[in-house]
Amino acid sequence: MAFANPTQFYTNNFSEAHVALIGISWCCNNHIQNIEMELDSMIIVNMIKGNAKPSCRLHSMIDDIRQKMHQRNVKISNCFRERCP
Repeated sequence: MAFANPTQFYTNNFSEAHVALIGISWCCNNHIQNIEMELDSMIIVNMIKGNAKPSCRLHSMIDDIRQKMHQRNVKISNCFRERCP
């Protein structure tokens, strides 16, 4: 499933994390398992995986995403814009 959500936030990273949280929350609320989440932002992917430190503004949102990921079987990866459908 792919979706778009209009956002008006401070940075592209904040927008990317916010939309990731919306998507994974929707999946959890609808009891969807085996989720493959692809994000444009490699830095957000690295923050979620724990390979990069989130900024203080993103910290709680990244923690929420991680908690929801543990509730479901979630694989997260970077989708290069050139190859995204």
